Order: sequence, then C-alpha cells, then structure tokens
Amino acid sequence: MINRDYEQKVPYKDYVTGKRIAIIGPASYSLSLNIGSMIDSYDLVVRVGRSLEILKQHSVSLGKKANILYNSFIRKPDQGGHPTLDLFTEHNIEWLCTAPWDGYGHGHPNPDYCNSTKQILLHPLIDQSFLETALRSLSFHIMSRESASKINKTLSSRANAGFAAIFDLLSYDIKELFICGYSFYLDPYINGYKKGCTPTEADHNTRIARKKSIQANHWQCLKDEVNKNTKVVVDPFLKKILNMKSYSLEEFQKLNV
Repeated sequence: MINRDYEQKVPYKDYVTGKRIAIIGPASYSLSLNIGSMIDSYDLVVRVGRSLEILKQHSVSLGKKANILYNSFIRKPDQGGHPTLDLFTEHNIEWLCTAPWDGYGHGHPNPDYCNSTKQILLHPLIDQSFLETALRSLSFHIMSRESASKINKTLSSRANAGFAAIFDLLSYDIKELFICGYSFYLDPYINGYKKGCTPTEADHNTRIARKKSIQANHWQCLKDEVNKNTKVVVDPFLKKILNMKSYSLEEFQKLNV
C-alpha cells in the first residue's frame, strides 16, 4: 500500500515551508495573461491535473517550471489522464501529490470519512503499480485526512483536486501563494487539457451542474480566503471573478480579460 513512506528526500512540510509558490490551473483565460516568466520566478510552481500535457505549447502564458504535480492519479481522460514517467522527467517534477479517498468511488462525498479511520486511503481506481514505479525516483505526498475533511465540510461537497491543492499548500507555513487559471468552470479548459474525453466530459458547463462538486461554494470559499489571508495573491482576471456579485455565467460574461 502506497503511503507517506514515499516522502523519500525531505518531508513535504520542509520542502514547501518559507517558499513563494505559484499554483496554475487549466482555465483558458490564463492564456491571455502572458505571465509565464513571472510564474517561473516563484520558488516552486505547482501544476494540477493534466496540465503537464499542455505546458510546452503555452510556455509564454503558463511558464515552463513544474516542481509539484497534484493529480487524482485515476488514469481516465476525465480524471488524472495518463501521465507517463517521461512526462514527469521532461518537466523536472520532484513531488507527486494527491488527496485521500473520501470513502466513496462515486456520488456525494462523506466529509467525515477522512476522520473515521487512522489509515490514509487512496482511491481504489488509482493505478498503484504506476505510482510505485514513479516513486522510485520521485517523492509522494498525500493531503492529510484532517485538511481534506475540513475543506469538504466548508464546501458542503467534494473539493476538486486542483482546488484542494490550494488549501493543502496553505496548511503549511509558506511565504506566498499565487493562484492563476481558476475559473470554477465559468470558462472552458485550455484546448487539449481534456484530450480523449467525450464532449460531455470535457464541457465546462456540464461540470458546473454537477452536485458532487458545487462550484458556487468553491468560488465563495476562495473569495473568503483571499479576503482574509495576506499570503494569497491571485492573477488579475481571477480577482475580477472573485469580485463578482454572485457566482453565475451571467456575471462572468460581463467581465473582460
């Protein structure tokens, strides 16, 4: 069973503590910002989901640097994709990170599950043999049960993997967290991010309607965090999104990148 023993080189806490960190999501608006050099200036850059697959095509906007990958590692196109060891090597990834399983394979999460067992479980659909091979050269971090439970309770739903990553990083004594490329499914993914998915799986509007991951709650949660946490900095367009009067496509369509 894969567990925290795979934190081989240095504990994750020590790796991120005191660092200026950028976390970059897959929202398409980020391509218009052209802040790749600024992103690469951070001490650590976090990529989420299938972002490594599109990084080379968009380095001007998204940067080149990639130290940490947060991924579900469920090897399906609409989940973690099919990352390869070569892809990790090409982008100089040092840490692979994921969230603990909440006790359900599908449907609504059980926010209390992560606190109901001492064992940190991974989703049963994760390809553990692939991870075990990858972790011969990389370190592995699993978000704590307590942090996962806390964010799911706050959202009254399951946190997206990329969103949970934000609050995992903020649970450590980091210097700054810059957040870019998060739109709560209000705009499409960057082209190619959902390669191999069906049109329905790749459609951001379909994902807005899913009750297991309530995007209005994600929006409000990050809005509240930005307002109270001076360590959190967001890109200019994400700031506009968080300043909307309410979470809606109608409000989003009034914004200009």
